[in-house]
Amino acid sequence: MRRIPAARNILCTNVETTNGVALPSKAYYLLSKRPCFPVEPRDRRIRYHYKSQKQELRVYTVESFGGSKPVSSNQTSPHKDLEVLINRYSKAVDRTPINEFTYEVFEQIRQKVADTQLPLWLDSFCGTGLSTRYFAQQNANYCVIGVDQSSVRLQAEPEPEGENYLLIRGECEGLWRLMAQEGFCTSVHTLLYPNPWPKSQHIKRRVHGNAAFQSLLQVSPYIELRTNWEIYALEFERALMLSHRSAHRRAFEIERAVTRFEEKYRASGHTLWQVTSDARDVSV
Repeated sequence: MRRIPAARNILCTNVETTNGVALPSKAYYLLSKRPCFPVEPRDRRIRYHYKSQKQELRVYTVESFGGSKPVSSNQTSPHKDLEVLINRYSKAVDRTPINEFTYEVFEQIRQKVADTQLPLWLDSFCGTGLSTRYFAQQNANYCVIGVDQSSVRLQAEPEPEGENYLLIRGECEGLWRLMAQEGFCTSVHTLLYPNPWPKSQHIKRRVHGNAAFQSLLQVSPYIELRTNWEIYALEFERALMLSHRSAHRRAFEIERAVTRFEEKYRASGHTLWQVTSDARDVSV
């Protein structure tokens, strides 16, 4: 069997029900000589194979919804170098170059905020932008802007509707640095399920282990992080406290998932963690 290119798949929207079961807003269909058929709602990723001898298309489920494994790491506790990194970055000037594209992204954000005349809610690492849409719909008094580095993820959902939000492709760490340089702050900053980089040697790739963490703090009076890895939550909490910020960590249960990852982690039985920090707190 050989794999059929992804281009052979078509995406249909506005599907109602199949056998009385409501499908998600998008359902994947198989393009073949046979009538199109929907994949079961629980299936999110599928692989198509083509059997040339019989000119037949077959579909195999690769991952069923809710089958996510817990984070696997060679760490069993918060990283031993975290305090050293925080102290180093807090005393040094971050001279990491900012690329020209980040300047363009920043100007788009600044223009959107100016047009709406609303305080900025930045949704970093927004993925497909589902969380951005939800926050904007629930908080009409904010200009909610979602930023993600992947244009593929940003285009995975229907075009956004509404005047108070924007989805934009950009590199979050560089954007935080530029915002700090320009003194352009958020009112609310959410970071939902960023890449955990679970290998111990990748601590500097994590949000709190990166030099840009100090810029993040400068532009974010209120921060909310969500993760399904307890060690990541512990590290983020510790990094905030070492930076003289309030930090509140808790395991929480959700009534409604606001990202695809959150929906998958909940269905898989993972414990979800939330860390918040409000610079207006008096107990630091």
